[in-house]
Amino acid sequence: MPYTTDPDWAAASARSLQNLGIPPDTPTPRHPRGDVASRRAGAPFYEKLQTLYPEPDTPVKKTRYVTTAPDGQEIPIFGYELEADGEIRNQEGKERPAVLYIHAGGMILCTAEEWDRTVMLDVARTGVPHYSADYRLASEARHPVPVEDCYSALVWLHAQAQHLRIDAARIAVAGLSAGGGLAAAVAIIARDRKLQPPLAKQILLEPMLDDRNIVPNSELAPFVTWDWDDNWTGWNALLGDRTGSEDVEAAAAPARLQDFRGLPRAKQGLR
Repeated sequence: MPYTTDPDWAAASARSLQNLGIPPDTPTPRHPRGDVASRRAGAPFYEKLQTLYPEPDTPVKKTRYVTTAPDGQEIPIFGYELEADGEIRNQEGKERPAVLYIHAGGMILCTAEEWDRTVMLDVARTGVPHYSADYRLASEARHPVPVEDCYSALVWLHAQAQHLRIDAARIAVAGLSAGGGLAAAVAIIARDRKLQPPLAKQILLEPMLDDRNIVPNSELAPFVTWDWDDNWTGWNALLGDRTGSEDVEAAAAPARLQDFRGLPRAKQGLR
């Protein structure tokens, strides 16, 4: 039986496109393999898409921090917490869990701030502070730069835990798409480098895990927005000629991992 679109989803999608001013019958733009510039030109769509989300019903405060990557590059980190938590921070014994958040973008697109609305909604709904790492993008920054930027943000969060009233034993790493893949990679590095206390959880939303996932599926092709050429472009920007070869480590493409012992519990899902 061929795949079909659920009519309720199709109607909701058409309304969303209409609200964005995009004709529902407009095909998803397709770009040649390797064309990073054209894909970046369309990146503002993702920020525009977030305007469909409701405003947080609880005020969320945003603060900019900075840490340093191993090569000396400054990495911005954006902290999001409920405004009322400013009072909690001043109370002894009120340590909170926290999330290191890693944004989407296929390894090649977007900034942390372009996903502000998504992160603020998560904070408003959970009450858990989030810290979003503004990692460097491929292909200007190939592996291991992006994941090391994100791991540096995690180390910074550990070091600042007492000041931020964060319980270092209750830090999760989370991410969407490319961010989900980088989150999984950060969890692997944290285990291998024996970070203490260890990460409490990984939350992987539609994670980009496998550089070998570049062969089109004709049955799924009509339904995808990020297709196999997009995936090839993102992975090739990150890994270069190593993409799809045996010479790819799990910290670059977590689907390559063989030994899962010692990793924090993972929750995967669609968003």
